[in-house]
Amino acid sequence: MTYSASTTTFSAPSLKGGETVTIVAKRYVPQTNASNGLTLLCFHCTGSHKESWEPTIQHLLDDTAARRLIREIWAVDNAHSGEAAVHNAAWLSDERIFTLLEWAAAVKAWVASGVFAGHTLVAVGHSGGTCAFAYTMSADEPDGGRHPAVPYAAAILVEPSLCDAAAYEPRRAAQYKTNLALADAIGRRRGAWASRAAARAFFAGREPWRSWDPRVRELFVQCGLKEVGEPNAGERRVVLCCSPKQEAIQYLYQDFHNHAATLLATAGVSVPKHFVLATQAHFIPSWMSQSVMDLCKPASVQRIDAGHFAVQEDPAAVAAAIARVLVGNANIRARM
Repeated sequence: MTYSASTTTFSAPSLKGGETVTIVAKRYVPQTNASNGLTLLCFHCTGSHKESWEPTIQHLLDDTAARRLIREIWAVDNAHSGEAAVHNAAWLSDERIFTLLEWAAAVKAWVASGVFAGHTLVAVGHSGGTCAFAYTMSADEPDGGRHPAVPYAAAILVEPSLCDAAAYEPRRAAQYKTNLALADAIGRRRGAWASRAAARAFFAGREPWRSWDPRVRELFVQCGLKEVGEPNAGERRVVLCCSPKQEAIQYLYQDFHNHAATLLATAGVSVPKHFVLATQAHFIPSWMSQSVMDLCKPASVQRIDAGHFAVQEDPAAVAAAIARVLVGNANIRARM
């Protein structure tokens, strides 16, 4: 199924003050769409970028039954990731860490601007992206009530990096040690290459990238890297849009993820929550996922044969799971 795509930017004051945070969003409109249908708002995982959703979006729009329910789909960059990292380069650095709370606050401001007036929104998040949209469900957080909660008709959580605080607390010391080791490993990753071709060869031979669908890996080469340096001095190179340190430190903000689970259950109490979990528990322990489902009482649970990077590894399976949610739930369609 073909679609048209366009990109928009939106700027909002930072939660920390002194900067203007720019987020970049991409809009995908099917060639034949449902004018009164659902608008999906997709949030990527930590260290990724909005275009990582494109193969999933393509598979989803190839599903005739699902496409008939879709008005349009949007995917949005975190300010330290993808195209947004280029717009925020003047102030973004390894000393200025941009958290998912600021991402959520910027998205709340963007939605409050009226861009989705008359739309029926469905949140779709992967990993850390589920935390970001959980914060947008609260009128009070994380921006102190400056903007209203985003009114979602439903939420789809793909491998959410959420945890009920009560379940986390007795495991805090052990889990922090695990997260610290993961952050250390990510922080020491290579982050610069002489060219995109060199980066492409690097990713093809190393985990987690070599396990990704080739289309997603190529999109990472094109959209997850940015050019830096002076071309006339022969210093031009490519670096990760989301630097290793920016990505790594996100894993140490576990309390943000725990509180996001609380917001999902409280601020988002009336929003049907549909879980899409991987069968391979690479990063998210089964007890963590179960704690969130116990807290939130899911509307549905699906399991797909993939690892935590399900969107990157098997976009067709993720799309099929999303399609089953949209097509199989009359309560979502009733809000259209």
